[in-house]
Amino acid sequence: MTTPEEICLDDIEIPSAQFTNTPASLHGPVIITSDHHHKRQSIISRINGQRNKIFSRRLFYRKVLQGDNESGDSITEWERCDDFGSTPFIQQNSVGPYSIQSNYTSRWTNNSSTYRRINSSISSYYYETYEIDVVVASNYSFSTKSQIDTYGYIYNNSFHPTNPSLNLLIEDDNGDGNKQFRFKAFLIPWTKYILVVTTFSPNTLGAFQIVVTGPTAVAIRSICIPNIQSTIYSSQWTIHSPKYCRDRCLMSDDDYEFDKDYYYEAILVNVSAASNVTIMSKSNVNTYGYIYENSFDPSDSSLNLLVEDDNSGDNEQFQLSAFLQPSTIYILVATTSYPYVMGTFSIIATGSHLASLTRTNARWPSIRKTTIPWSTQSTYSSAWSTESPSYCRTNCIASDSYYYEAIRVRVSNYGIFSLTSKSNIDTYGYLYINTFDPASPSSNLLLENDDGGGSGQFGLTYSLLIDSIYVLVATTYYPNVTGLFSVSAPGPGFVTFSAYVGTKTL
Repeated sequence: MTTPEEICLDDIEIPSAQFTNTPASLHGPVIITSDHHHKRQSIISRINGQRNKIFSRRLFYRKVLQGDNESGDSITEWERCDDFGSTPFIQQNSVGPYSIQSNYTSRWTNNSSTYRRINSSISSYYYETYEIDVVVASNYSFSTKSQIDTYGYIYNNSFHPTNPSLNLLIEDDNGDGNKQFRFKAFLIPWTKYILVVTTFSPNTLGAFQIVVTGPTAVAIRSICIPNIQSTIYSSQWTIHSPKYCRDRCLMSDDDYEFDKDYYYEAILVNVSAASNVTIMSKSNVNTYGYIYENSFDPSDSSLNLLVEDDNSGDNEQFQLSAFLQPSTIYILVATTSYPYVMGTFSIIATGSHLASLTRTNARWPSIRKTTIPWSTQSTYSSAWSTESPSYCRTNCIASDSYYYEAIRVRVSNYGIFSLTSKSNIDTYGYLYINTFDPASPSSNLLLENDDGGGSGQFGLTYSLLIDSIYVLVATTYYPNVTGLFSVSAPGPGFVTFSAYVGTKTL
């Protein structure tokens, strides 16, 4: 065997095709771009106290002569390595005598987030989340030291507290003994990993230390997972459900028309703020999902299609992810992978902001985008007085009191409407679906706004359904303010306003 020849990546061009048969679990070689090099240095700069001992700023490949074939030609392979200066060369999958330990100390407090961890029905497990960055592809060992019984999870790319099975790589309870978790995971650079550290028992507070062992130091950074909102919608496909031919279904041999064999349900999706939303199904039936923008036409199922999915979720369920805007109409079509299939199903929408799921009239003429121009405007006028009901609106101080008026809103035509106030007072507006409870002002909330209408006036733009009941709550930005106000609602149809009192209208 010839002594390996080490060649700097800066000095030779290595064809990417030479890596196609290299197992990623051994070395995971990549051709380094300027972006990769920059990010690698950024990661290295966050690993305090280890950079100068371990890393140089250049990545190397070495050419290994494996021997000669039957024809006498030399056989060579490329192997990735790092230049460690005076430090001996360390294989990327080595966790032997050159293992480096990285530690992070923290604690669960009353300010820590809580969730329902996997296989539990209790939603009171305190947890902390950490982003893990590595610079060498290798196996890394994760464990804790604590007086508390710990439980650990590591995720790829993202962690969703309302769906803790999503993106899960590995979990462990007692792998280190003494009621401490320990697991090993193969991690690669330039990939986002989320470590979730929680407890075996609910409602447990206390200190802990994270211990990560591998061939190099690891960057451990505490991160805050946004508060995730979740909406659940349940229904079923029955013999009375509409049918259509989704894409790639068979054509009839007799009349060459598409067979309408798939039961489906069309569901309007509204979001309260621009955000990424994940929509997944849960059913004993193999499901298929689609999201459309503006309109859905069963006779042309490819028109306005944003995204579709078959089996990205667990157990042959669809899982769709999309960035949705609050003033845009989105239609989710939930159907089945196979024709003539009926059964129950649920839809779960998760994101950083609340999403509403409302069944539409599933016949295509009523869910196509309206062509009626924004020429219709409805108006409602009233006043806040000392006789008006008052409450503590969202994010207020408990001692504050805000006069408000709750108004039931119904529309004559499906489409996007803009509810805007007009007053000499600085106003604040909320839009709710179905009901409004002043004792719980966040329940059923679709959208809120302060100055969207300009000049201190609220402006709420939302896509409204004909058969749905909405409640507009008009209040003030400052507490204990009285005065006149009006609300206008331009849109593709007429709006009926009526006073709302609990579950009754006047």
